[in-house]
Amino acid sequence: MLVRVVALVLFVAAAAGAQRYTDSFNYPSGTTVPNYSTEFGGNWSVTTGQAAESDITVGWHYLVHDTIRDRDCCVEDTVYYAYPLNIEFGGPCARTIVDQGGTRLTTYLAKAQDNWPGGSGAFNRVFLMFYQSPLGFVGLSTLDITPSPIVRTRLIVTDGPWPNVTILGYFDTNMDGVWDARLTGVNVNLWGVAGGVGLSAFARTYQDDFRYFDAVLWESTGGPGPGSSVFLNARSVPLAGYVAASSLSNAGFALGGVTVPLSPDPLMLASQALPAVFKNFSGLLDETGSAQLEIVVPQDNRLIGTVVYTAFASFDPQGKLLEVSNDAQFRIGG
Repeated sequence: MLVRVVALVLFVAAAAGAQRYTDSFNYPSGTTVPNYSTEFGGNWSVTTGQAAESDITVGWHYLVHDTIRDRDCCVEDTVYYAYPLNIEFGGPCARTIVDQGGTRLTTYLAKAQDNWPGGSGAFNRVFLMFYQSPLGFVGLSTLDITPSPIVRTRLIVTDGPWPNVTILGYFDTNMDGVWDARLTGVNVNLWGVAGGVGLSAFARTYQDDFRYFDAVLWESTGGPGPGSSVFLNARSVPLAGYVAASSLSNAGFALGGVTVPLSPDPLMLASQALPAVFKNFSGLLDETGSAQLEIVVPQDNRLIGTVVYTAFASFDPQGKLLEVSNDAQFRIGG
């Protein structure tokens, strides 16, 4: 019990220096977006506190952060429908490479799209894509969604299993904080490659609340019923120590200028005090930087419908923070 309490303290302390980035684009309206000087294929601006792809002409447009470069990471943002005249999409991108003298861009992206040629007024389909300009794209996975003018979109990109890159997309279509759709794809084009992160768009969208996490956590199984287990895959720095925690909300709490994607509630304490339920919630990552966490759902039907959120932090032998993950979530099914 004492070890688990200490582990919780380490998790909270680690979060205070978390290597992550958030951007609400609360800059004065203007023709450029601060911290994102690479505009590929279109013109981006700040409009009423949002990043806007300002060119309504048809085309694939990208906005890349100036300094963040990563391989295995999570990026997410909220996409707002803007201009109901064309096919239109928006969403985050990762492992973004601009080369050949600035004339070619290669990336992975998750996007919410209005798939009607004349525009329907809402996003109605979601995609995972590999893209290489000018028009070398590969659709990795796609799904129709309930039409919505606002979609929260998450992209996770991580190497493995060799020689594949695993790409995951999550989409919250009713903005209640719970993912309504999930896509999975694999691709070999950018194995082992670190690249930039940013936003993608086609024929104008508005985007906001961009987030980047340098460690990743995702579910290998989801929606378990009482008495079964859910397994979560963690990826961070090889051979680093790590501590995970769970909570009943991902509203976040501030520590040292960083918002941790969990909530300090009784489940967070339980996730440290009940190792038979929250298995492998602390330890060492393997030589690939990986670990698998397990949550054994108690045999109690009153838990059906509960959403559980989990995140972890990795740190070096001296206890210095290395990385902090996104929150992974699952709903207990019946």
